[in-house]
Amino acid sequence: MVGGGRTFGINSNRAYDDWDSGGHLAATLDCGESDGDIQVTLATFADQMGLAFRLSGDNDFLFLAAYSGSGYSLYERVGGSSSSLGTYVTTPASGDVIKVTFSGSSLEVFVNGVSRFTATSSFNLTKTEHGLWAYGASGTAARWDDFSFTGSGGGGFDPASGFPWSPTFNPRPTPLKVVCY
Repeated sequence: MVGGGRTFGINSNRAYDDWDSGGHLAATLDCGESDGDIQVTLATFADQMGLAFRLSGDNDFLFLAAYSGSGYSLYERVGGSSSSLGTYVTTPASGDVIKVTFSGSSLEVFVNGVSRFTATSSFNLTKTEHGLWAYGASGTAARWDDFSFTGSGGGGFDPASGFPWSPTFNPRPTPLKVVCY
């Protein structure tokens, strides 16, 4: 839990965000690799939920956001300002599986197993924190399930099996942390 009453939690084996007014919120893991695939199921869709990756601080990361009115949009957030990298226009729904593959500056967004668009970004190329993202307006209804990260070098995180690798920088897995900004 991090200040201001903002938290991510687990209820019925699904992650949830208990914050329902403005502001970005991320729950991330140091996954030990900067390139790979990050994926989650939107178990219960709510506007402005998604994934964060290559996070280096409160205002510096990339994120894939699901918007009820416009679909899925990929952004880079640098110094607190967000810039769009691409959008897939559709109607997000509960049960959608979203995935971002990132390797170097190449990014690819998948929805329900189908590639929807590609983009490039050279921002935060070496950062290894990846996880869940929400904007406060997603409210308490949003639920994420089956989060996973698979690193291009063979590392990864799958909550069903835990960490299949031991990061050299830390002999124990880094716990989930919530970052509020």
